[in-house]
Amino acid sequence: MEPATSPRLYELVAIRAFLRGPGCPVTRCLGDPSLPMTPRTEYVLHEAALRFVGVAAFPRLAYRLRWPTRLGPRGLIGYIAFNTLLHFAVRQWLLPRLRRMAQERERSIDQLRRRLGCEPSRVELHEHLRSRVEG
Repeated sequence: MEPATSPRLYELVAIRAFLRGPGCPVTRCLGDPSLPMTPRTEYVLHEAALRFVGVAAFPRLAYRLRWPTRLGPRGLIGYIAFNTLLHFAVRQWLLPRLRRMAQERERSIDQLRRRLGCEPSRVELHEHLRSRVEG
């Protein structure tokens, strides 16, 4: 696996930081250029590059996807309230339910594994899970 560095990308970011001056947050974050970038830094830079290319290639789509920026104050409050409630519902009800379903499936697989004495095949597992649902 290749190291998590991209010398050319690092050079471009370093040049941009140099042009902005010593107070630039990027300049402070870069530190020693001989050290490799962290995976998080590389991820952020790749995301920014991809977003730049996407906006340049599809400006109308980018405009349509940024519709929340054109909401008025009441629309923004409604948008924030809706997203807050949606995230709350997902964390409060959906994720625990999915965890319980995964735990039940694992318990069922363990039961089948103990009953058979070996690792069940996909067909045996499918039949066992289907029989539990049907009856």
